[in-house]
Amino acid sequence: MSKLTPNQQKILTAASARRGGAVLPMPDDVKLKGGALKTTLASLVKRGFVIERGKDKKPIVTKAGRAAAGAETDKMQNGGSKRNGSTSNTAIRPGTKQAQLLALLTRPDGAAMSEMTKVTGWQSHSVRAALTGLRKRSYEIERSVEAGASRYRIEAAGE
Repeated sequence: MSKLTPNQQKILTAASARRGGAVLPMPDDVKLKGGALKTTLASLVKRGFVIERGKDKKPIVTKAGRAAAGAETDKMQNGGSKRNGSTSNTAIRPGTKQAQLLALLTRPDGAAMSEMTKVTGWQSHSVRAALTGLRKRSYEIERSVEAGASRYRIEAAGE
């Protein structure tokens, strides 16, 4: 993989230190504006170091971006909370419905809502709530639409 430019390194490092991993505002020592800023952010998105989340396409650093910046990967991300002194990135107990859901999501093609409701026995609103819980635990869930149906996927470690 190619190296980061000094500005990319500064951007990822600053975003990694922020609660929620927000890329904006830019660090004071990065003087990019306009097209140069858009190009730099587009490069980070293309390389998987930043994702654009929400209606306003807010840039957020990913786990890969944190790793590329040399930041700690166990820091809270996506606004995770602390409970009882532990970070939000807690393990899923094996054999639970959440573990089954996680197994479906880490398949190469991910899972459709219908598959997740069938395997867990939950209604779709409960599956969506469980997906939100996984996001709060710092799992990055990708959603894609194929033939009008949403598919959800989590990148397995090492992808």
